[in-house]
Amino acid sequence: MNSEIVKNMELSLSPQGLELEYQSVFTQESVAFVFNLVTEFQPRVDQILRQRKLRKLELEISNVLPDFSSLDFPGESAGWTISPLPQRLQNRQLDLGDVAPHDSNLLKNALQANVQGIQVDFDDGNCPSWANQIKGIANVIKVIKGDFFPNEIPSLEQSPLLLLRPRAWNMNEHNLMINGKEVPGPMMDFGILISSIGKSLFEKGVGPYFYLPKLENAAEAKLWDDIFTWSEKSLDLPFGAIKACVLIENILAAFEAEKILFELRHHSFGLNCGVWDYAASIINKLGGKPDFVIPDRNKYVNLEQPFLQNYMRLVISVCQKHGAPCTGGMVPFMLDSFDVAEKNKILINIMKTKRKELQMGINGFLTYDIGSVPIFQGSLFSNSSDPDLPPPVPAACSVDENAIFTNQDLLKIPAGGVTHFGLVKNIRVGTLFIYSWIAEGKGHFILDGCVEDSATAEISRSQVWQWIYHGVKLEDESQEKVTKTLVSQMVWRGFAELMNPNQGSVSYNQKHLETSCDIFLELVTAHDFPEFMTTYLYNNSLFRKLQDS
Repeated sequence: MNSEIVKNMELSLSPQGLELEYQSVFTQESVAFVFNLVTEFQPRVDQILRQRKLRKLELEISNVLPDFSSLDFPGESAGWTISPLPQRLQNRQLDLGDVAPHDSNLLKNALQANVQGIQVDFDDGNCPSWANQIKGIANVIKVIKGDFFPNEIPSLEQSPLLLLRPRAWNMNEHNLMINGKEVPGPMMDFGILISSIGKSLFEKGVGPYFYLPKLENAAEAKLWDDIFTWSEKSLDLPFGAIKACVLIENILAAFEAEKILFELRHHSFGLNCGVWDYAASIINKLGGKPDFVIPDRNKYVNLEQPFLQNYMRLVISVCQKHGAPCTGGMVPFMLDSFDVAEKNKILINIMKTKRKELQMGINGFLTYDIGSVPIFQGSLFSNSSDPDLPPPVPAACSVDENAIFTNQDLLKIPAGGVTHFGLVKNIRVGTLFIYSWIAEGKGHFILDGCVEDSATAEISRSQVWQWIYHGVKLEDESQEKVTKTLVSQMVWRGFAELMNPNQGSVSYNQKHLETSCDIFLELVTAHDFPEFMTTYLYNNSLFRKLQDS
């Protein structure tokens, strides 16, 4: 290995039992590629992270709000489109979401599913322990080489597309240092994947394709575009070979959606809408202002609300104006968790919601439940005589691509209060997400028949923090004020319920659940709003000790 790399890189040893996977991930070629990638782009990453802090500070200390008027750019009025897409990226109606690749059985089942794509997730649905990152990347490499459950899954050409989602810029990798600094998590994930399997994916006509999470502005999109171009040159891939879909899941990114797409136009396969991360970002950026208190998400926050409808219409219009696909959010329900009557009721609601999205111009969406795939493929994208459902989706759906959106279209928060049920549910989701990380090393879990991941955990803990900060009152007869004391009582009452041996089929480790409750209370009572729940957990000393063990 190059002496400069040896001198300026520190890489942790393999977790016990993953020595072979470690060797397949950290080859001389992949290590050299990541080293050169980080050396080239680390200063720009540092700069965008500084700009994030400055932008948030500006929003906090002034009356400035996100604004369309200051976003002029060269491609604003030109008739540009994204570069032509490979055939298999042109009609993605249904993808699987939250497929954490370290879970070998989940990945195998996903590869056997009748979907167009798989969101191979190192971000929201994944807990980024050292072992999980290594096993997850190693599993993806095995898939490409044909060594992953051989003879049980279709060939790459016949399998769903692998849509690789690296970690977001908020996450560093503690186990890899280059030039005296921890490496940004997405640079390690992307760098190893593209250098290890990028050429093979391209030669087989199935990639390399990526999801880009949690971008906040066009400068970050430009950074990714330059990383893609640099990588293509380094690996002798043709310009534009790498394609990416940006998740518009941040209020600041929504205002810059068109500019984000412009910056990535040669490497884009569209934009995606993520409602819960988007709502949480409003609290993150504007949550200290009384006009931006978001009411109980369980009762008042849904796609019937104008601020979310306008957000989705905006993203759709940008995509349609510039020839890009636009995909919707993930269906979280595990349908077999419900009895027949409840399952049918849930299905009716899902069909209504998703058909409305398709009629607005959404091209497709994601689901977590592999068992629901035949239902959606057989019903949602075909004619149905059910009188309770909206009419079949027309062949061409669209919003007005020239529609003009105002600042208030995105910033008008719906009216509503806080229910006792909603407060309890948010506490339960946030606490059990932390438990899932700490006790199980998993980035998602099932609660009441729904998958919960970092997106729902983020909005849950964000709302509780904001309700305490603004002293919001419950809307029931008690009119009780949401305080640290009240939330603490509810947290520990919930702890007692979960530890009750008669509470259900799931048993919890008492020590880890106590710790999860403590950390949740730290998050929702912090003086300054913690930017990302996952970063807070990943940097927690207890989590680091547990992953080392």
